[in-house]
Amino acid sequence: MLLGGNSLEPTEPKGSLGPTEAKGLLDLKGLLDPKVTILSGGFGGARFVSSMDLVLDGACCIVNTGDDAIINGLRVSPDLDSVIYALQKQFDFERGYGIEGDTFIIEHLMPWGSLKWFNIGDRDFVTHCLRTRDLMRRQTLSDSTSKRMRHSKSQWIVIPMSNDKVVTEIQTPKGILGFQNFVVEHRGLPKIERVNYQGAQSAKPAPGVIESLQNADLVIVGPSSPVASIGPMLAISSLKEGLVQTQAPVIAITPVVIGQVPTTAPEKMRFELRSKLCKAQGIEHTPYGIAKHYLEFIDGFVLDERDIEFQGAIEDLGIRVLATNTLPERLREQDHYAKSVISFGTNLVRRNRQVRPDQIQLDFIG
Repeated sequence: MLLGGNSLEPTEPKGSLGPTEAKGLLDLKGLLDPKVTILSGGFGGARFVSSMDLVLDGACCIVNTGDDAIINGLRVSPDLDSVIYALQKQFDFERGYGIEGDTFIIEHLMPWGSLKWFNIGDRDFVTHCLRTRDLMRRQTLSDSTSKRMRHSKSQWIVIPMSNDKVVTEIQTPKGILGFQNFVVEHRGLPKIERVNYQGAQSAKPAPGVIESLQNADLVIVGPSSPVASIGPMLAISSLKEGLVQTQAPVIAITPVVIGQVPTTAPEKMRFELRSKLCKAQGIEHTPYGIAKHYLEFIDGFVLDERDIEFQGAIEDLGIRVLATNTLPERLREQDHYAKSVISFGTNLVRRNRQVRPDQIQLDFIG
């Protein structure tokens, strides 16, 4: 494997790594300049790329578009915007969406007939206007996103998962709801009977998606909802196949931390929503359940150190484990976290991914 021009063969780690052992790998960052590809959703992805941006000059981020929506005539891409705002140091982590410090004047000026349940900040509104203009000019979503990243002068490459329409639909006893309708308008309260990814069967990955998986030295499935964020990507068969076939090590970051009780209202809402979605799809809402769900294509799993009791069960699946603090707050902690993840992933040897049929967790894909 070539990493930053250095011909270095990754070596098999001797056992999975706890937080203490991981510190010994940090000196590898000076030797390696890996090509990293990340699969990402919104809030969790934004938080993760913020840490990774501290130690990487650039990376490729493939972002979910299954929860995109038309709001008041504008194409809104919440996950794309969250990731890009985070890379621009603008994301509002406290609110969980939009631009930090944004104002909300335009929403009070919207005429009758407009949607009042979806709040869009003024600067965020401009983003949606520019995207909608590009699409009306027959540019693809990936073209518009690429132009936006060039304007931001970031070294990161951000790619929507597909230019085709893939819609995450929530089937409830009262009918089918779009993801934004379910989460925002209905506060995630209706019972979930099933989650479908409408259009995924015929959708193709956006240009650059498969290439980024093939050319990567490390592929990371970010700490995003396995159903709402990663699920739409896996529903695109050729994208999932790209994950299975890549020669790079593939690791997943746990989106679930059982050992830390959510404290704020947004954290509780995200935890409960993710739990409901996982239950509807037959996925155990624990680190072990997520690791098993990704068993077909991952080689390693990053577990939060507060959930160390799950390490043995995950290792029994044949997956290597790094236990660390996956919710760092201070910059020094974020820097250590990012370096630990990169060192862990780039030192993995690809495992045999021929799993037993009884180990594979089936998805319910519409």
